[in-house]
Amino acid sequence: MFVLNAKEERVLRHLAELGLSNYEGKAYFGSLVLGRAKAWDLARYSTVPQSRIYNVIERLQEKGLVEMQGKPVYVEPVPLRELASRMVKYRQEQIRKTRKAEQELESLVRTLSPIVKESGNKHMRLFKPRYRR
Repeated sequence: MFVLNAKEERVLRHLAELGLSNYEGKAYFGSLVLGRAKAWDLARYSTVPQSRIYNVIERLQEKGLVEMQGKPVYVEPVPLRELASRMVKYRQEQIRKTRKAEQELESLVRTLSPIVKESGNKHMRLFKPRYRR
């Protein structure tokens, strides 16, 4: 990243505090500096490896921080003033999904546990085996 070395660490630390990985932080900050840019240019500017840039951009898009458009892929960041509110919204959605998964798992355990105990078979298969064709 073309930021003074002493400041790069601070920038990435602040973005990490908001929940971004190192590569996500570099790509998001790079997109803020560049504005609308090709993914390839963003990779080069932000020092995110080209082999990883599309995955990083997709994760940033899931979090609502960038938009991808067209072919070649152009990346456009959401304004910095929206960063915190978007990350809060993303984290709230993650918490909701986690709670839902927990409830579903508890329900499955409550359903299966008595069956295993009644049968006395500790070697019962809980998952369907995968057969290759």
